Amino acid sequence: MYKSSDPSTNKWTIRGPLNVQGDYLMLECSDILKMDGKYYMLFAEDWSSTPGTHYRVANSTAGPWLKPADGQDMFDGHQFYAGRAATDGTAYYTLGWAHRRNPENDGGTRTWGGNLISHEFFKLGNDKLGVKSPAAVSAYFTKEAEPVVSANTGAVAHTGANYTLTGSPALALYKFAGVDSTAKISGSFSLANLTGTASIGLNTKADNSSTYVIKLEPANNRIAAYNNGAEVTRVPFTFEAGKNYTFSMIIDGSVAVLYINNQVALTNRVYSVTGKPWSLSADAQVLNVSGLKVLKH
Repeated sequence: MYKSSDPSTNKWTIRGPLNVQGDYLMLECSDILKMDGKYYMLFAEDWSSTPGTHYRVANSTAGPWLKPADGQDMFDGHQFYAGRAATDGTAYYTLGWAHRRNPENDGGTRTWGGNLISHEFFKLGNDKLGVKSPAAVSAYFTKEAEPVVSANTGAVAHTGANYTLTGSPALALYKFAGVDSTAKISGSFSLANLTGTASIGLNTKADNSSTYVIKLEPANNRIAAYNNGAEVTRVPFTFEAGKNYTFSMIIDGSVAVLYINNQVALTNRVYSVTGKPWSLSADAQVLNVSGLKVLKH
């Protein structure tokens, strides 16, 4: 690290190495902000098993820069890259980009660069950052409707906007009619155990399989997404059995951003999402969903 009181003079004083927890080739696209007495460093990396935007916390810019106490140092996955910090004087935001594919379909090769994604972020406890949809984005969706069930399989039941999927001994699934190119899906859910999984399927086919699947994996302490069966992004998250979590998914064109409990997000590039059926499913799990609704502008 070097310090200068006036960079135009080209006079710099060495300050010693920056103490950042973890082993990284470099802190790509790093950025520092101060929030409520703590300093947060955002940086990106694309070479570990958990690529994306990470963060560290310190009491001063001199460090040491440490992971949160729970070790979970991401608030989004690989599709939110090079996150930078900004503020409007009241709220704080992080701005990153979602990779595109070439050619632009779900089978294309991931490319460098993409579309701007924004999260509002804030402190969770002493050393954690939480993210949620920016207030202006949430306020954009004002026309509310219940989702339209088009098919189901397995042990399922629903009354109004409340759904129960009992994925034992076989998969339980609800399939819903497609949504517009700009829409919001929201509700709350709970998981009965920490061993099975629950999923949101996008571009759900006639046989109830989906080409893009966002899977809640409590046994692995994470939420992960699979494109045509291949894992493409993931974010750490610790679930509790029986606890109720809010969720929302913002869909805009080929981008779908899932928010869980105003704690984490998972940004996804899904070219096949618009107008195609989507689904909820439970496998070796009981998934309870309440207040499920679709909102439009």
